[in-house]
Amino acid sequence: MKLRKSIPSLIFCVLNVLWFASAPTAHSEWLALDGENNIWWLADTNGAVSGQFANLPPDHQQWMAMNRAPNGGGSVLKLGGDVTGDDLEVYTLDGITNGEVGGFNLGPFQNGNLLQPGSWTFDAAGDLYIADNYYSHIVHYNGTNGAYLGVFVSSVSPNNMTFGPDGNLYVADSNLGVVRYNGTNGDFMDTFVPLGTNGVPDAANLLFGPDENLYVYSASSNAVMRFDGHTGQFIGYFVPPGNAGLGSGMAFGPDGNFYTTSGSSILRYDGRTGAFLNTFASGIGLGGLLGLAYLSDTNPPTVTIASPANNTMISGTVTVSVNAADNGAITAVQFQLDGTNFGAPLTATPYAVTWNTTTATDGAHTLTAFAWDATGNEGVSAPVTVSVANGDPADTTPPVVNITAPANNAKVSGTVSVSADATDDTSVAYVQFQLDGVNLGWTITNAPYTVAWNTASVTNGTHILTALAQDTAGNQAISGPVTLSVTNAEPGPTLFVSDSNGNIIKIAPDGTQSIFATATNAFYGLAFDRSGNLFASEYSPGIIYKFTPDGAQSAFNNSSNACSAYSLVFDNAGNLFADCANVIYKFTPDGTRSVFTTTPLYASYPSAETFDNAGNFYFTTWTFNTPNGGPQDIIAEYAPDGSSRTYETLQAGYYGGFFGMAFDAAGNLLLNGTGGMAFDDAGNLYEANRSSGNIYKIAPDGTQTTYVSGLNGPVGLTIAPSVTLSDPPPQLPPPRLSIQLTATNTVQISWPSIAGTNWTLCCQPGMCSTNSWSVLTNPPVLVGTNYVVTESCASTAFYRLEQK
Repeated sequence: MKLRKSIPSLIFCVLNVLWFASAPTAHSEWLALDGENNIWWLADTNGAVSGQFANLPPDHQQWMAMNRAPNGGGSVLKLGGDVTGDDLEVYTLDGITNGEVGGFNLGPFQNGNLLQPGSWTFDAAGDLYIADNYYSHIVHYNGTNGAYLGVFVSSVSPNNMTFGPDGNLYVADSNLGVVRYNGTNGDFMDTFVPLGTNGVPDAANLLFGPDENLYVYSASSNAVMRFDGHTGQFIGYFVPPGNAGLGSGMAFGPDGNFYTTSGSSILRYDGRTGAFLNTFASGIGLGGLLGLAYLSDTNPPTVTIASPANNTMISGTVTVSVNAADNGAITAVQFQLDGTNFGAPLTATPYAVTWNTTTATDGAHTLTAFAWDATGNEGVSAPVTVSVANGDPADTTPPVVNITAPANNAKVSGTVSVSADATDDTSVAYVQFQLDGVNLGWTITNAPYTVAWNTASVTNGTHILTALAQDTAGNQAISGPVTLSVTNAEPGPTLFVSDSNGNIIKIAPDGTQSIFATATNAFYGLAFDRSGNLFASEYSPGIIYKFTPDGAQSAFNNSSNACSAYSLVFDNAGNLFADCANVIYKFTPDGTRSVFTTTPLYASYPSAETFDNAGNFYFTTWTFNTPNGGPQDIIAEYAPDGSSRTYETLQAGYYGGFFGMAFDAAGNLLLNGTGGMAFDDAGNLYEANRSSGNIYKIAPDGTQTTYVSGLNGPVGLTIAPSVTLSDPPPQLPPPRLSIQLTATNTVQISWPSIAGTNWTLCCQPGMCSTNSWSVLTNPPVLVGTNYVVTESCASTAFYRLEQK
């Protein structure tokens, strides 16, 4: 920090230490600043000096502070400059070599209304705030490039300051005590801790501890006081007055204990009681220690499920195991089955549990594992999907399945019919065709087992076709392979793109363009159902149109259930999902609309949707009003059982949301902010770019080419399906429900077990004034010959079963 040389009497030095949120290295360490402008690395275990972080240039006579910006990616440490010149110099975490400055400079100070700098701090978004003791105000800067952003707080006498867990700015004011200011606009909120007998006699330093309480160092009484971090109420002396030798540098360590400087030593106190424990380190540096900081490890552990393998069928008792590693030490591993903790946390290797799969229903289940290290960093494995197939122990006979068309060694082109016969001694559950080992179309649950395959979706040459059949007991069989030779002249997909002129453009595999449909307002979302019908959302009127393969147009919804959607997507059951404002609607094939979910309270603009292979639903929503101050994009995930989580919170600062969202073959989620995106069957990615008017093609090896150019603002993009199926069979009539009141003001709803568990129980409170049904998430329990669910719905309620 440099001050104008014309006012050398205005030299003021304040030390500020923050609790650091992320680590620059592969392990946790301490930094200590001594009176000779040296900054030392200290080992996190015993405080021994392990190296010199920086030896500051001779002209840096007074260093104002050590601090660190929570910028996430670069983990940048900020070091204040001297008080003999014009500039505040900002140094990166890599240290200072031969006096060279890394990062950026602030100044001359008068340009930023900064003349006599004091303490400084960063907000959660990484912006920089510096107290000017000459002008008695706090100045706001961009924490990345140092751009001046204005005076944040006026008329203040700060000794020190920091942002609290609530996101507001706390200032130790020499005239008022600890004062709180709004962390967004700098407005005065209240005197959080006043001066006085039950307040703060003075404050040389302050910080929030891991318990979110406020700790204040009083230089006059040589004590550390503790205040309730939510109310400001005085809790008591953490380190009582009279403890000689306390210094202003203080921090909480990885063990939860409290550390403070004292001369050339670091003292350790019990983090809960404040009782003195020991001298953590001594004899550090020259001229006494002025600052102390702990850099915690934020490298999460890596965890991978080793067994069972993904997409395998299991039965009986199996071992679930993971491999977990960390740069430090793994403290615990927790398995989860379908999002619920499975077994107790494991604290030592081997990380394995035994699972009796007969306790779970037959069908698909998801396994995940979480791992934590000594500093609380959490790692999560990729999910593993398994199919439990215990079934009837008496039924061990697999189905018989054969491909009946096309014939073996046939040459095929265009769209061909693929058919199979499947029989079983009890009942065939489904048939799944596979092409070269990859699923071809959806599972088919009823005969005839037939799909229409557009052979232009694959390369010319030899391909292997098989059919997998599974019976209701979980037994599987695979047909003999059929070898086919694809001989198309123009292989490739057929694209459909919506542009800003209100057109839907059809782009044939040979590049020929034609207008498929047009409207007064622009279309946004495009999606095909399993029968090959195209659905398109005309945004302004909120009408979703259905186009048959020959181009016949009809309104799928109307003004009474309008939905201004940016994106459309179908699930495997033929239900259409559409994002509309802050609501995701679900339309059944007959057009009935229901609310699937609402976006988070602070989110307003969903714009892209997709499903993964396991049937989990994802959508991305853009919002300005976030806890981080926005704007920000958030990805939410909804599992088939209705559970949800925030899948990803993307970095703040992006405006406008995403219009494309899709999973590649490896399960990676891709986003496109410039338009829609889709994969063809060969794994090529197509992306629309509104700005350039181009459609880009990205091959599996990453090679990018311009596939189509000259379009007018392309937004929506989809690919005509290579396989079409008939609509699923109509829903079965639900079994009769029995409802019985209990003495505990609950109801027991039951239905015959012969109907199976393929039902979702829904409840509607009230007297049918609305058609708002909510799903009851309690799983059914088999009691005798009935499935039973116990619920405490409204006193007047109606119940019904819906087929899953």
